Amino acid sequence: MARTVLVTGATRGVGRALALQLQSTGCQVISVARSLDALPEGVEGLALDLAAPDAATRIASWVRAEHPRCAGLINNAAIMVHALLTEDPQPAEVAREIAINLVTPMQLSAQLLPVIAAQEGFVCNITSGLALAPKRDAAVYSASKSGLRAFSRALRDQVRLAALPVQVHEALLPLVDTSLSQGAPEGKMPPEEAARQILAGIRSGEDEIDVGKVRLLRLLLRLSPALAYGIIRRS
Repeated sequence: MARTVLVTGATRGVGRALALQLQSTGCQVISVARSLDALPEGVEGLALDLAAPDAATRIASWVRAEHPRCAGLINNAAIMVHALLTEDPQPAEVAREIAINLVTPMQLSAQLLPVIAAQEGFVCNITSGLALAPKRDAAVYSASKSGLRAFSRALRDQVRLAALPVQVHEALLPLVDTSLSQGAPEGKMPPEEAARQILAGIRSGEDEIDVGKVRLLRLLLRLSPALAYGIIRRS
C-alpha cells in the first residue's frame, strides 16, 4: 500500500473508515474537507469545498507543493440528493451533486496522475451499485456514479496505453450505513467492512472491486435485468 494517500470525504462514513485503516498500516493520510476539525486525528487536510470550480486544481497544487510523494488517490467524497425531478428540477442541487461526485474526481485524477505515477501508485474511484442499476429518487447520484464508472474504465485503458505505472481501481459500494443511507431499510453494511474490502481489493490489484452485495446485483443483472432494476427502483 502507498505511504501517502489522499482520501476525499474522510470526515465520516466510508472515507473516515478508510483513513483510519490506512493509518493503522502506517500510511500518511491527507484529505480535503470544508471543516478540518472533523477529520480523524493525524490526518492533514486542505480546507476546501469540492464543488468549487477550481477545486481539483487547488488540491493538485497543494499536493505537489506539500505532499509531492503522494502515491494514492481515493475519490470517495459524494453527496446524494433524494428528489423527483418531475416535481422539482433543482438546478443548483443537480450542479453541485455532479461537481462533487463526478467533475472534481475526474479532474483530480487527471491532474495528479504524474505525481502518482512517479510513486508507482494508484487511483481508486468509489462508485456504487447504482452505477449498474439506477435508483428512482436518486437519478443524479446514479448518473454521476455511472459516469465515474465509465471514466475509471477509460482512464485505466489510457494509463495502460501510456505504460504508466499506475493502477486504476473502481470500488462499487452496496448500501452502507452512512449519512447517505439514512432512512433506508436494514441490511446496510458497516462502513468499516466496506473500507476493509476496498483496501483489500486495492492491495490485490483488482480493477473492479465489488463490495458486499454488489456481487449479487451483478449476478441478478445477468439472470434477470428487469427484476434487478425493479428491486433497485422500488428500494
